Amino acid sequence: GGGGTGGGGAADGGVGIPGTDSFVTAGPSVSGTSIAGQDLNGAGDTVVGYKSTSGAGSSAYLWNSTGGVNLGGLDGLLYSYAHGVSDDAGVVVGYSSGTINSVYTLRAFAWTPDGGMQELAGLVSGANTQASAVSGDGSTAVGISNLGSAATGFYTPVRWVNGTPEDLLAGSSV
Repeated sequence: GGGGTGGGGAADGGVGIPGTDSFVTAGPSVSGTSIAGQDLNGAGDTVVGYKSTSGAGSSAYLWNSTGGVNLGGLDGLLYSYAHGVSDDAGVVVGYSSGTINSVYTLRAFAWTPDGGMQELAGLVSGANTQASAVSGDGSTAVGISNLGSAATGFYTPVRWVNGTPEDLLAGSSV
């Protein structure tokens, strides 16, 4: 993402948020909730990841000096995970997952404070997709999309430029 996958910071393995006493840890807590930081922005003052509660699914989250923001999920999918954040923390990417019509489904998303969570289209209709990183300016995301239905087909690297998917292997001999 904007700052790459972060690490270290707090003595217990958490990711420290500069200027605060806050940190994000990976692993279960006493309350049955686990929290994981996946990326931080260029300034290092915003962390994205997810918060999971036993029996209640997972939600994509953004944490900064003012606290945490639940980014929600895409309609019909129980889980969401944030994996990348732009330098100014104005764009977060990741994926929502769950079962739709008995088929395990993955859908990439881009989240903005003004627009909320929006699905990033796959290379074909109904394709499983995951977004894993976003450019510093938030205009380009990268991840994977399959080339079949949600249940079949192989995955290929994809990038979304302003929300439009592009197959990165198109025309390649790989």
